[in-house]
Amino acid sequence: MLAFTTALHAFATPSRLGPRPAAPCVQNIAALPIQRNVAPVLQLASDSILTAQMRREMASEPRLADFAVTGDPQFVRHTAEDDPTKPLLLYLPGIELSGYSLHRQLPGLAEDFCVRWLAVPPDDRSSFEALREAVTREVEAEEGRPIYLLGESFGGVLALSVAQAHLQ
Repeated sequence: MLAFTTALHAFATPSRLGPRPAAPCVQNIAALPIQRNVAPVLQLASDSILTAQMRREMASEPRLADFAVTGDPQFVRHTAEDDPTKPLLLYLPGIELSGYSLHRQLPGLAEDFCVRWLAVPPDDRSSFEALREAVTREVEAEEGRPIYLLGESFGGVLALSVAQAHLQ
């Protein structure tokens, strides 16, 4: 809801360069007698949509800070011990560079894989090459077992780079 109201506010507020020309459909909508302050209406709608169960689930959700690490970029294991009979899934995250985006899928993935994810401290400024080398070291340390690289957004580019270098 916040993103939606922010987008409405940004569209309705003239920029520093002057007012933006409205699109034809916006001009038609602007002529209609509508309530100008939609934020309270949106808040009421979102409150009625959220059930008590949804509120409990949201309250128990981990936060991004719960996935923060310190030191160097590192791979975090989902469980303390890996099952050597399962293939290894290395998750390479997007721009947040933590395992946060993966946390809801972990229980299901852990049934079939040993799951690890790349975690980079928020203040770390490792280059792309350094991250690629860290992933390559992790892959090479696990030779002889099936390894899957799963990359999201930036992690997808990193996974492709590691795979390409590994094939050469």
